[in-house]
Amino acid sequence: MINEKLGNLNGVETNRDKQSEQVLEFLKNADIDKILNNSDAKFQDFENLLIQLNGIIRNIPVNERDIDGKTVVITDEKGLFAEDVPPDINDKEKLLEKMFNSGKNINDRQNKALLFSTIINAVHPFDDGNGRIARTISDMLLAKSEKSTQRFYSMSSQIQKERSTYYHILEKCQKGTLEITLWVEWFLGCLKRAIEDSEKTLETILTKALFWENHAGESFNDRQFSMVNRLLNGFEGKLTSSKWAKIEKCSQDTALRDINNLVEHKILTKERGGGRSTSYALITGL
Repeated sequence: MINEKLGNLNGVETNRDKQSEQVLEFLKNADIDKILNNSDAKFQDFENLLIQLNGIIRNIPVNERDIDGKTVVITDEKGLFAEDVPPDINDKEKLLEKMFNSGKNINDRQNKALLFSTIINAVHPFDDGNGRIARTISDMLLAKSEKSTQRFYSMSSQIQKERSTYYHILEKCQKGTLEITLWVEWFLGCLKRAIEDSEKTLETILTKALFWENHAGESFNDRQFSMVNRLLNGFEGKLTSSKWAKIEKCSQDTALRDINNLVEHKILTKERGGGRSTSYALITGL
């Protein structure tokens, strides 16, 4: 049983990094495929998986972990209320079992990631941590579906970026007719955006690596190194000498000398315009 394998994870308070290590250790030791990707899987193992994962996330001692979800009110980061009224606590286990037994027979792991995320959010088995568990399970199933040791996107991170919409869609689909088509469309769209964002991130990383490789022999002072990295990371707006001076906390003359030096070494180029409005762009070589 999962509990026996990881009984030492007793919910001692830790920082987020330590907590993440505990979650990873737990998932590494748990036989996830046997629980989530097996038509013969037992509900008790699935329930125990959720209970132990929730206990780690919430720092609950092992002997106190259980299904304890109640009616809650969620507030998003903008202070907007999204009322979530999950099933009665006495019905949660039965609903989880019914939905699990339906979901375990789904072969496509992407569809399974969508379904289990829906199940956990809808049933709301715990007083706290349901969303984090749902995102963890989804990410894990999506990773398994790719059959690759390398993965560059994170569904959890993308959901965090779209948190307000995430709560709104969940609330809307858990009331009235309980139609979840809107949730399915949003989940798949979020997955697409997660992949697209990862492509942009990879492009930025590769651009930076190529830039510094091409300029390995150049000498940069601290201000130049800092500003070039800002430009490589996606500087917002136009780079002018006054912005340089403000960001690097130096005089206008010092900023202009820094810039002219980079222009001479063909690292920066002047954009159209002149005088005080002169702006500069980075030459990446791509």
